[in-house]
Amino acid sequence: MKNNRIISVLFVASLVGCRNSDSADPITDKKHLSDGTITKIDDQVIDESGDDYFNIEYPEGLRKYSDVEAATKYPSANRPQIVYGTDDFSVTVGISLNIEEIGQDDLPKYVNSMKAGLQNNVANFDWISNEIWKVNGHDAYLLRFTSPSPDGKIYNLICCFSHNDKLAMLTFNCLNAQREEWIKDFEESIKSIYFEKV
Repeated sequence: MKNNRIISVLFVASLVGCRNSDSADPITDKKHLSDGTITKIDDQVIDESGDDYFNIEYPEGLRKYSDVEAATKYPSANRPQIVYGTDDFSVTVGISLNIEEIGQDDLPKYVNSMKAGLQNNVANFDWISNEIWKVNGHDAYLLRFTSPSPDGKIYNLICCFSHNDKLAMLTFNCLNAQREEWIKDFEESIKSIYFEKV
């Protein structure tokens, strides 16, 4: 498995933007890391009202995309707020926060609706599975499927969860031909999620 880095993300009432951390000091309290890897904080999504956040490890070999690169990879205005990926754009991890107000009890209905929308609106969509994982005390809904692209079939893993009654979504994508190389790293990223208070 590749080494992981960590992203600390603040959950906020309204998202105001991203910034690089001024400090690249390693995190010394490693109790929240799944494999004890020493990592650094790379991103924080900030709002003056935010006091709750989560950490997530992401696989080595990915870097944060600029706004232009993120828009190239995800032309839609609904692209993830934070995107990491490889230089050739074949592997990406996206983080979307505060998408809408959805509590834990409403999450199954939302996930079923999203699944139906994908099946009905994406040509050559191939469903793989959906699962519920317990991650640091939160129910995480995982959707796995493949979809077409100009570069070939894409393997998609979407992780949805509710935190402070707001929907958060993590998207993991790679070429289907790279799936076996990356799937364990994607899953380890999800398992690494740890919620903390600032």
